[in-house]
Amino acid sequence: MRGGGADERGVEPDMIDPDELEGAAGLLMDPMEDIEQQREIQRRAEAEAARQEKIYAGGTISRAMLVRPDGQALGGGLDKEIISAYKACRRDMENDRYYFSVDGSGALRSADGSEVYISEPDESKDLRDMRDAAADEGARVFTDDESGEVEIGGFVVHPAFYEMLASLGSWVDMARGEFERSMAVLMRDDV
Repeated sequence: MRGGGADERGVEPDMIDPDELEGAAGLLMDPMEDIEQQREIQRRAEAEAARQEKIYAGGTISRAMLVRPDGQALGGGLDKEIISAYKACRRDMENDRYYFSVDGSGALRSADGSEVYISEPDESKDLRDMRDAAADEGARVFTDDESGEVEIGGFVVHPAFYEMLASLGSWVDMARGEFERSMAVLMRDDV
């Protein structure tokens, strides 16, 4: 309707209503932006596929099992296996000065000492409290043996250890390869 004048909204027939363009903004996108967007989608898909690839512990563990996409540690999903592997090759890990150091309390730390990787919590007070409670006949605390001995013990795996593990391309050089081998055996046993 050329020359027919404005319609009931006051829009001339040859004019474009900006409200109608709102939904069509994607249609007017620069073709280069579309190519860049496709490249970014492809890059992210490749990065996620690389994160999912099981490259550690004899092909049983991926980066995605250790850290989130932003590199932050996941919450302890492999603590049991890591602690068992650590116990199996603790001396090798403590002697590997390229990756680790050991502080005065026996905690395994980064080589420069700035990050705690694996520590033994001080459970002496908790242990005393539990022994005392087990010895108290009125308490509702029981032990497996008659001596009243309560064993706590254990290790804590800190997020920095997960992050360090995920930052490596391989674990074969760490602790003379013993951590890699121990984790592979443990992960295969869990399957």
